[in-house]
Amino acid sequence: MLPMPAWATIGTRVDLRLPPATGPYGLGVVSLHLVDEGRQDPWWSEPHARELMVDVWYPARRLGHHRFAPWMPSPELARFVPKLEDFLKDSPDTPPGEEPIGRDVDLDCVRFPVTQALLNAPVDASEHRYPVVLFSPGFAADRQMGAALMADLASHGYVVVAIGHTYDANEIAFPDGRRGHGPNDGERSSNRCRHQPRWQLLPRRR
Repeated sequence: MLPMPAWATIGTRVDLRLPPATGPYGLGVVSLHLVDEGRQDPWWSEPHARELMVDVWYPARRLGHHRFAPWMPSPELARFVPKLEDFLKDSPDTPPGEEPIGRDVDLDCVRFPVTQALLNAPVDASEHRYPVVLFSPGFAADRQMGAALMADLASHGYVVVAIGHTYDANEIAFPDGRRGHGPNDGERSSNRCRHQPRWQLLPRRR
């Protein structure tokens, strides 16, 4: 298989696919906008509730009238692709002895994957309880980066809650169209604090 930079330079149509889940359960996923009105967002200099986008992956009933969920929603993917093109242009993973691409990369020929999870599908009620796993990405990673792992866990009877960390993840889009800018984003919301939040230093226990 060609590495992605080669796809972009030869213009071959490429359909990306996630590996199939290995468990017996059908898959469902739902995106939730969670708002804690009683908690101040530390990144805002004015009153603003703490809010998060989360995806919940779970064992689901297989129903044909539910569509398959995209790997990344369109508003977030529209911001992800140009940044990925810039990243690939510099070819940080170029093998030793090979020259980086060093020119613009165009990913118009790449179709990003659709998951095997049905969007907002009903929960498979064959079990009374399912264990819950919390997927909390770090280092500015987007919650979708663990999609294959989360789908596989859900197919084996787990409920996986994936957190999109506002202002840490690079791609966050809220239902009303607002965007949460990550640390590697050149844009910054005018409502965000200009300085890092001040953390209280607790006295050392004796």
